[in-house]
Amino acid sequence: MNELLKSNKGFRNFLMFQAFYGIGNGIFGIFMMWFVHAQFRNPIYTGIAGALFVAPNMLCFFVGPFVDRYNKIKLLRIACLVNILIVGGLLGAAHLGLHNIWIYQILIFIFSLTGMLGRPAATALLPIIVKDDELIKANALISIIGIIGGIGIGVVLYYLVGNGAGVELVYSVNFGVLIIAFVFSAFVKSNEK
Repeated sequence: MNELLKSNKGFRNFLMFQAFYGIGNGIFGIFMMWFVHAQFRNPIYTGIAGALFVAPNMLCFFVGPFVDRYNKIKLLRIACLVNILIVGGLLGAAHLGLHNIWIYQILIFIFSLTGMLGRPAATALLPIIVKDDELIKANALISIIGIIGGIGIGVVLYYLVGNGAGVELVYSVNFGVLIIAFVFSAFVKSNEK
């Protein structure tokens, strides 16, 4: 794995993008489910939010041909940018004290749709960046870095929220992580036409 990191700059950038993008999506998914439940105390709203996170996954098999036709890194950048805009909007709404369940539900659905594009695009992009015999190592490294980073940021957020930090802090961290992912996406190159 060390050789893969040393010899392939494109993979290093893709690894950092994937790690931060995955952590940002994870923060959003976990926090939004908790927030909808804690803020509105309505199991129906929580159930709708959970269904909206999962619903786009039922349409994933339609997305493959679309992703194959277009530049994968551009799709990833668009998905990441939309996620940044969503989290930035939620940060602004939290700062102003605006809490509307239906706006949250719509944003959850849009965030899930971007993930439906981002996951297959990243999966299809990896074999373009690394050699076929390095795919297993590359996937393993992406998973390991994502899990370690996610646990680290999760522990910090858990501690801060447990000590009274507001939703603005969580949105700010989520926003920052997605911005870092977007910056790394600018350095990811592929030979796609």
